[in-house]
Amino acid sequence: MAGMDEATMAEWSHWLGERYDSGELNAMRRFWKEEQGGAPSEWQWRRLQAGEPLQYVLQKAWFMGRTLQVNPSVLIPRAESEELVEWVLEDPAIRGQACLDLGTGSGCLGLALAWHGSCRPVYGVDCSPEALRTATGNAMAWGLEDSFHGLHADFMEADWVPPSAPIWISNPPYIATDEGPAMESHVLDYEPTIALFAPQGQPLLVYRTLAQHFLSNEHAQQFWLELNPRWAEACLGLWEDCHVTLRDDMQGKARMLRVIKP
Repeated sequence: MAGMDEATMAEWSHWLGERYDSGELNAMRRFWKEEQGGAPSEWQWRRLQAGEPLQYVLQKAWFMGRTLQVNPSVLIPRAESEELVEWVLEDPAIRGQACLDLGTGSGCLGLALAWHGSCRPVYGVDCSPEALRTATGNAMAWGLEDSFHGLHADFMEADWVPPSAPIWISNPPYIATDEGPAMESHVLDYEPTIALFAPQGQPLLVYRTLAQHFLSNEHAQQFWLELNPRWAEACLGLWEDCHVTLRDDMQGKARMLRVIKP
């Protein structure tokens, strides 16, 4: 039932109860109420029923207390990425520093640092023109259009030259090929493969390439990375002569890495 009236919990259960449990439905209904109001149209119910993420249907997602535009060209921001940003914000030295956001996607990491930590300017690098358009739109919506610079580039290329920035952050594609079958269908079917799966299916190759860029760049000083927990320990040895700290996420998984040059 579409219209201005809110959909009842019974309606959400009728349409989506076979796919989601009551806790998930409550969260979805609350998010819909806050961001859209009214009830989903039948077309929107059908999309949700097919497993399309609610954030793509609404074209909105929450990150660090603010709304971001999202679409199938970018990943839906996760709570683990918020944890990574919160860790960076613990360091007051980032204020006034330029930031390089590698694989920026929606721009969530770099824009959150600019908004909450005055880490500006932000250089958002992505190999997807569609993702860069999304990130640029989010920068404008947040009033950060003068602080965000989208750069079309592939950081996996050995001869790529990063812009000058002391603060680096990245949630790179880090899923190995053999991990795909265990993933939820709504992620595999709808979120961008290029942002999920590591090139050549090798997460360690991604982290090794990022380490080479970071270590060879004279301006780079600190690097915060989101990790595939399966490869976290192997990543520790990639940063010659640097101070490296591994941190668990809220689920107790080794998810975040901080690297500081001497």
